[in-house]
Amino acid sequence: MQSPLALVASLSLLTAVPLASTSVAGQDALHLTAVPEAVDSAEVRDRARGAQTRFERYRRLHLPSTWGSWGGQCDEVIGRMCMRHGEGDWEPVPESPEIRAAREQLLGELRIAGERIPGDTWITGQRIFYLGEVGRWTEAVHVADACHGGQRGWCDALRGLAYHGAQRFVDAERAFDAALAAMSPELAGRWRDPSPLLEDRGNVLRDAHDTLPPDRLVERAWQLADPFFLKSGNDRLTEHYARHTVSRIRSDSRSAYGMSWGPDLEELLVRYGWEVGWERTRAGPGESRSTGVVGHHHPESLTYMPPAAAIARPAASDEEAWELSPDRPRSAYAPLYAPVATRAAVQIARFWRGDSVLVVAAYRMTPPEDDDRPAGALLRRLDSDVPPDQAVEAGLFLLPETGGAIHAATSTAGPVGRLSLQVPAGSYLASVESLTSKLGRASRTRLGLVADTLPPDVPALSDALLLDAGPGMPETLAAAIDQAWPGNAILPGQPLGVAWEVTGLGPEAVSMAYRLTVVKRDRGLAEKVGSLLGLFGGGPEVQVSWSEQGGGGARREFRATDVDLTALGPGRYRLTLELELPGRSTMAVHRTLRVVE
Repeated sequence: MQSPLALVASLSLLTAVPLASTSVAGQDALHLTAVPEAVDSAEVRDRARGAQTRFERYRRLHLPSTWGSWGGQCDEVIGRMCMRHGEGDWEPVPESPEIRAAREQLLGELRIAGERIPGDTWITGQRIFYLGEVGRWTEAVHVADACHGGQRGWCDALRGLAYHGAQRFVDAERAFDAALAAMSPELAGRWRDPSPLLEDRGNVLRDAHDTLPPDRLVERAWQLADPFFLKSGNDRLTEHYARHTVSRIRSDSRSAYGMSWGPDLEELLVRYGWEVGWERTRAGPGESRSTGVVGHHHPESLTYMPPAAAIARPAASDEEAWELSPDRPRSAYAPLYAPVATRAAVQIARFWRGDSVLVVAAYRMTPPEDDDRPAGALLRRLDSDVPPDQAVEAGLFLLPETGGAIHAATSTAGPVGRLSLQVPAGSYLASVESLTSKLGRASRTRLGLVADTLPPDVPALSDALLLDAGPGMPETLAAAIDQAWPGNAILPGQPLGVAWEVTGLGPEAVSMAYRLTVVKRDRGLAEKVGSLLGLFGGGPEVQVSWSEQGGGGARREFRATDVDLTALGPGRYRLTLELELPGRSTMAVHRTLRVVE
């Protein structure tokens, strides 16, 4: 997995914005005046609009400055806007006291205006947006709850925005559903459409009609976009609707960019959200004035929209397809409750139970990807540096590919743990998640999982479950689950075990021939050539064979053995367990290993 995307989708005008010519009263202070008692609603609204315009001009004048020379440096050009990804070490900085004070004056002016004409939804929208800018979402909820009047459904959208910001995602979904129901079918369809956010620009939604109807594909896309099933509600969906709501709020007001709203600004807002920081570009050598304004998005934003292949067939997607931090994401999001997210270290194994399957997951919450410690040092500290007093929620979730309720097993076991869940045989998307909201951190891994129904009289080999062999070899599957190793990375010389089951054995005793091998996967070029030419060995690093009796009335048998890996150096390996029964084809299961220093 790549390092987390420090997505700072930087936006700047492609043409120069002469900020020095902007007029603000006094140039150093923003003057807002209380609305007189005896004024009509049009005058109140005009005063509120004037206050909002003056604030944004004042903000623009007092932004922190940075050197700016944007020619030819855009990762993507959208209309008038230049966007760049991964701006290195940029982090949000505290807003200047002058801007904070100016916003408070603006909020006071908007509050007074709202009291004069409480049914004005333009004023209500501005109040909610600017309260949200400084994280005062509880206050924004109170403003939204008092909303009435305006275009049908608009107050519901404003409530959805406020509830989303307050992390009341279930309430936000209800409010946005009401807003969508009040819209025209065309507008509601545009708000629901995930296509602009998908890496394939929504082609899968157009091409996969033989898989599911279009409406069901859209529904599945949003279900799979949910960042963490541990959280009630789908906050990626409500974030999407919140962005559309903010776009409408800003379409009829001024912004720090100092330019009129347009399709380019709307597209960028819907794809990456609203800005968390601003800068004003300084004049470069030979320039007489600043060249523009840069808006920064959350530096921990990640791609939570599902890969195209997973929308069409979730159970066929692999772990790599669910990469959270590609170099240039089509869209991005940072959940308020856990903006720092990484891929979890996970091992998943399936154990057949006839028409059902027992799914076992061992997980480890991984530290932020900018942690520069060696991988071995992280393994030696399996707590991942999460303080013991910080609660860690964890969950194993299985989404049936055919639809229906999500199967879930959850716990508060800590940053390292094991979960198991028995579900009907079928095709699923598995999601293993851990979350500590107090630290604002989360880990997850998603991958497809297929477990077909097996006839009771047909022998089958379960997945191989890697074990921490330090406590010794378990004698039951329940004990093996408690020893399951979280992930596939191990330390050199680490005691390792493997556990599995054989099902479908007959009433008669039968000879069972096993072979366990470990083969290096990342041989260097010289090793590969030498192996092909027979100059030096290219066989397994570890190979063990043995035979034993099985069956005899036991239709399901548990086995476990330790594996001597002391000779393995750092690298990637493939562990293979094979079982041969008389008169049947050899059965084999595989597991990837990484030995880290």
